[in-house]
Amino acid sequence: MNKRQILFIISILVGILLLDTAFGLGMDYLSSKAKGGDTFNNHYINKCLNDSIVVFGSSRANHHYDTSILEEEFGITAYNAGIDGNGIILAYAFLNNILARGERPRIVIYDLLPDFDLYDNADRQAALNKIRPYYNASGMKEIIDDIDDKEYFKLHLASYRYNSIFIQIISDAISPRQTVVKGYKPLDGSITDKFISNEDDASRPVDPVKVKYLRRFIGLCEKENIKCVFVTSPSIPQADSFSPFSFIKYKLTPGIAEPMLPQLLCTNFHGSTDILAVASVCPYITINSTFCLEHCSHIF
Repeated sequence: MNKRQILFIISILVGILLLDTAFGLGMDYLSSKAKGGDTFNNHYINKCLNDSIVVFGSSRANHHYDTSILEEEFGITAYNAGIDGNGIILAYAFLNNILARGERPRIVIYDLLPDFDLYDNADRQAALNKIRPYYNASGMKEIIDDIDDKEYFKLHLASYRYNSIFIQIISDAISPRQTVVKGYKPLDGSITDKFISNEDDASRPVDPVKVKYLRRFIGLCEKENIKCVFVTSPSIPQADSFSPFSFIKYKLTPGIAEPMLPQLLCTNFHGSTDILAVASVCPYITINSTFCLEHCSHIF
């Protein structure tokens, strides 16, 4: 291979890198100009959020906690950062990015769901789509490595970071299909019997990475003097796999609740003696999804 050929190859590679950089800058710009949709929501949480109350969790957080009610009741701003199909790993990444910008919420509300916050469902990858654009933020490398230790190097290419979301970014910058109201996305409909399950959570394997970030989430709130309230929005009593009861009974109390949650856990319950047995560690308050903090104001 002669010198001319080497220079040609180098020029091609440089051109590809320049195009990739330009693509990344373009996606960053369009994300910042999003008019609605998931793009606006994700950009706001990671780059702009400065609200006093922040709700974290899965779709149950996203669709159950009306931020306008929280703002009206407490007289401070609120934002719903719950994300469908995600849990504690993404929530920790979001909180990390919020604090890294120098913002500090006064109150964090976390809606617990064992599927996303405790059990090993091979679903860690779900968080990556939301955090790839912010891979170079402080503290993000360790989070990404815990999800996939081969991921971080690839994220230096913008074409990789945005390859699954660039169409939505463009759409949300031009004409978003959904409007986000302070992060809250209400759903219309009714629950039928097909949702009821009697699965036994106690035998399911625990994901050590989720446990790690649940502990870190609590520790970060303690370090930053953020009042942290763990909540579960109402669910069908028979739907054991959709309930946090087993989370508390089998998993949370021995390893996490006793040393770390002396006054932070609120939940709806149906008179279970197993739940009441740990009431000395965590106060249990009935939660209403329309006004989820009706009986929790003493914590604030």
